[in-house]
Amino acid sequence: MNGVRGMSGMGDGFDLDRWVHDWYDGWNRHDLDAVMSHVAPEVVFRSPTAARVTGHHTVRGTDALREYWRAALERQPDLHFTPIEVLTGPEWVLLRYRTQRGVAVGELMVLDVSGRMIEGIVAHGQ
Repeated sequence: MNGVRGMSGMGDGFDLDRWVHDWYDGWNRHDLDAVMSHVAPEVVFRSPTAARVTGHHTVRGTDALREYWRAALERQPDLHFTPIEVLTGPEWVLLRYRTQRGVAVGELMVLDVSGRMIEGIVAHGQ
């Protein structure tokens, strides 16, 4: 992921390479506190799998998102993401990766100026 560029709308000192590395590292270590450090309190997160845990495809706020992700980690103790590609816009990043089960995932995250996710949208492939 070295040399990722873009994110012109971000604050000075924002290091996207570090952000992406830390995001994947937190998930792959199952360190929910590390992952949640990337999330703003007002987050809105949409995922087709959220309904299995929460009853809704949309999760709002850090408390609800933490609970959803905690339950997801419990259900998949072998969860692991393998990065494929990073695409960027002025204030968003799209991560493409594969899960430990080989499922292709695209995760679009809109970030605030401090680099915390305020909106996330997930799509799964076959």
